[in-house]
Amino acid sequence: MDWLVNVDLSSFIAARKKDWTKKCLAVDRIANDEPWRRIQDPDVRAYVILLWLQNTQLRLELKRQAERTRDLHEVVPRFKAALQEEILHGVNLSLYGEAWGAWGSENAETVKQLRETIESKRAEWRAKCEIEAKEEVKQRMRRDAEILRERAPGYRVNVNWFAPMPIYNHTVFNGETLWGYCQATGQDRKKVGAYLTAKNQRPIEHQNRRGAGRKIPLYGFETNLLVLEKWLGDWLLTSPDRSWLYQDSTKPGKTLCLPKPERVCEAIYDTVSHTAGEEHTDAQAEQFRAILWKHMRRWKGRVKDPDTRRIIPFLEATLSPAGRAWKDFAQQQRAQFKQIMDQVRDEMQNRGPMPYAEVFQALRRYQELLG
Repeated sequence: MDWLVNVDLSSFIAARKKDWTKKCLAVDRIANDEPWRRIQDPDVRAYVILLWLQNTQLRLELKRQAERTRDLHEVVPRFKAALQEEILHGVNLSLYGEAWGAWGSENAETVKQLRETIESKRAEWRAKCEIEAKEEVKQRMRRDAEILRERAPGYRVNVNWFAPMPIYNHTVFNGETLWGYCQATGQDRKKVGAYLTAKNQRPIEHQNRRGAGRKIPLYGFETNLLVLEKWLGDWLLTSPDRSWLYQDSTKPGKTLCLPKPERVCEAIYDTVSHTAGEEHTDAQAEQFRAILWKHMRRWKGRVKDPDTRRIIPFLEATLSPAGRAWKDFAQQQRAQFKQIMDQVRDEMQNRGPMPYAEVFQALRRYQELLG
């Protein structure tokens, strides 16, 4: 019924000339209700109902516009104040105007005094910004420390299983590695650590120096295979993360979990799609595929979901020990990744030089204000 908002109902005769059948069908379900059925003429009854429906919709739209306008009136003054503070470095615009006026009238003494005032205010503003930046860093470090103390990350992400990984990486995107075993499997740090200890696994990169700034211990590819095997064979089946939960419209109020066969096949598909394009040797690919092939063959016959069954032929061809499907798919993924990176680089180059720092800060503050 949204189309009623833009329909011209100012004239009964003009309204009947265009799509009158569609308009009558739109009001047919309520035409016999009180007080509409008191109107004897069906065409007049339909016209009156259309006017009523249009008026109701327009009132709702006006209410929404009023709410948006009210929100905008609350945000714009704060944005203007933040914009003026960031771009002018804490100096009032009127003070700059006085300085320009004195400079235009060639009053050197006044210009000198105003410049000193402006520079002192700018220095105070910069000192205030440094204090706020340090406080923001401290708050971020506190949040990271809280995350580090958590028993489990609470989520699972795709990782590069061919690269060295730590147990838990709380300094993500630090140049060493993206994620750890806890983020790759969604499991508890103590559980992962206990499993590696039981398997007598030791880091391949470890610094003896203790204290802040020490490097995270990294485990090698053989350890990655052990964790991958344990995840697909045990952890994925006994402790699924929130991504496997879903709501069924036929069963309101009940949260369901993706069945184990579909869960494993979906996880294998995501792992293959994300990891195939990473750098690896043929020997590593053979060991990696062997683990995924084993678990895929175990569960593929029990998959009932049609969407999941469509990816099984791809997995069988890619993970099969024979053939070049894995190498071809890896080259395709690398070429696609390179194309995306080239597009991003070209876009960044076409944007020109970066804006001034104060302008960038003002835009960031504007985005924060808009929420």
